[in-house]
Amino acid sequence: MKLAQPDLDEMLVSKRKEDLANAEELRGLFANLDANHDGTVNFDEFHAKLQDPHMVHYFEMKGLAVTDAEMCFKMLQEAAQKTVVDMDTFIGMFMKRKGFAMNIDVMSLQFQLTAVSEAQHHSMRRITEEVRQVRTVFNTVSDSLQDFERQQQAMRTDLESAFIRSV
Repeated sequence: MKLAQPDLDEMLVSKRKEDLANAEELRGLFANLDANHDGTVNFDEFHAKLQDPHMVHYFEMKGLAVTDAEMCFKMLQEAAQKTVVDMDTFIGMFMKRKGFAMNIDVMSLQFQLTAVSEAQHHSMRRITEEVRQVRTVFNTVSDSLQDFERQQQAMRTDLESAFIRSV
């Protein structure tokens, strides 16, 4: 029974071969997208090629709608802070988008989002406590100021009474 099942090494070799074939396919796609053959693709080149029905079909067969492909490309540009995307970045993005790597990326993003959310909650609790302390100090100062004004008013009244008696 065990002989019919591929072992882990065979599965890893098969996966590696599939990844290499996919990377080679993406190199061909990139070369097709790179209209001026400068080793990079800008959004205009990318968008222009997405007008070709064959290219649309290619992306759809890979499980990616044209609008999602454009969004992914723009995210690559923003991440690189460049107007062009090089071949390695392009291939890396589409390779990660498949299967387990995509799930790991999603899990990583969820973890990062949770960490940011917890940090925000911690900051909000700290800020709320500091605002509460500031309000307490403000109320104390306000009460003291009102007491001081009452004392001043009482002193004025006493001085006016003493002045009137002396006249």
